[in-house]
Amino acid sequence: DGLALTANAFFAYASVFQSHWCRAANRGLGWPESGPEAIIGNAADPASFRPRPARAPGPRIRAIATSWSSNPNKGFDDYAWLDANLDSRRFEMTFVGNAPIRFTNIRALPPLDSAGLAAELAAHDVFVTASRKDPCSNSLVEALTVGLPAVALITRSKAGNWSSSGRASSSV
Repeated sequence: DGLALTANAFFAYASVFQSHWCRAANRGLGWPESGPEAIIGNAADPASFRPRPARAPGPRIRAIATSWSSNPNKGFDDYAWLDANLDSRRFEMTFVGNAPIRFTNIRALPPLDSAGLAAELAAHDVFVTASRKDPCSNSLVEALTVGLPAVALITRSKAGNWSSSGRASSSV
């Protein structure tokens, strides 16, 4: 946080925040009101991402995770754990995006365009995210926009961002 403050003070002419909440949280961390600022909201494209129609539940809960980035902070160690431990009698899981690992039990799809991703999200029951230090994840915003509930393994960092924190202690 201190490095970001220093870099912004030294290099930036203006600051851009993705929400009023993020600006307020940064103020709480000591981010000064200096120079021009803008809030550019992070929202899913409404042409593709819209609330899904209601549908009957299937025999298993359909979970989905997505990530354009293959950065380890996107929670791939947690997805690998889910791949090895998820109870396939109760759950089926899909991952869409760029994964740096090969899944055995999770269905893996390559990155999709917005319309394809929206359709894939709408075909599932719950969104799973294990991303670390991701204050306004595009994938989470897209999943919530289609109406999926979101599940995460979380802790609260000092910056107020949600991040993955560990493993479930019982079978998943």
